Amino acid sequence: MKPGLYTRDQLSNDAYHASSPISSSGLKRILQSPAHFKYPPASTVTRAKDIGSAIHCAVLEPDRFLLDYRIIDCDDRRSAIYKAACKDRDGSYVLTQAEGDNVQGMQAGIMRNRSCRELIEMPGDYELSLAVQDPVTGVMVKVRYDKLCRSAGKPIDLKKTQCARARDFQRAIENYGYHISAALYQDAWEWLHGETIEPMRWIAVEEKSPNAAMLYKINPETLALGRALYRDALNIYADCIDKDNWPAYGDNEEEIGVPDWAINQL
Repeated sequence: MKPGLYTRDQLSNDAYHASSPISSSGLKRILQSPAHFKYPPASTVTRAKDIGSAIHCAVLEPDRFLLDYRIIDCDDRRSAIYKAACKDRDGSYVLTQAEGDNVQGMQAGIMRNRSCRELIEMPGDYELSLAVQDPVTGVMVKVRYDKLCRSAGKPIDLKKTQCARARDFQRAIENYGYHISAALYQDAWEWLHGETIEPMRWIAVEEKSPNAAMLYKINPETLALGRALYRDALNIYADCIDKDNWPAYGDNEEEIGVPDWAINQL
């Protein structure tokens, strides 16, 4: 990818993931260890990824969902009726009744939330990709926005979760590094365009009924933490490229015990 902005028609999701600039997901692996980035396990196409794509399409582009996807009146992908439906359509776009009900349940849950609905209904661009050179290290980075609202300049990231209430989603932010992505997505836009966009909005929706949804805006402290973390990762990544050395956790023996919180609890 050369520096620039790419629409979905110009750059497919597969082409984006296959391109060479490092993404926020790659930076998170760098923070685990450079070896985890350089030597990742073989990627596999899973049904969970297919369902995730269907959810994004149903929520963000419901008209396209109705055109691209088929929901089959069966609950077994091994059934003859399901296999017949896949003969004229990619199986990733064919959902069983249970899968379709699940996807549409999350779609309905989001639309029941006034703040989520208002943001969803704003005009915007979907699956918008950006590539740009990091001004500090010079390495190329890439981001892909689920949706970028045009007039408001608000990036939206849709997240399915077990529980959408604040204290549970806070743990998800930490566990999955959502704040790292949010910071990079904001800064990459500024590096390319010389202007800033608003902080990330997360639409968190529960995977199971009642599919409750919440809209969250990242706070300044968490954004600053995400920025510090991606900066550390970019510095490490640039150094690994320069030295062609991709270490894991370390070569020396270390003393270890239970975490501090366990000792404090005792």
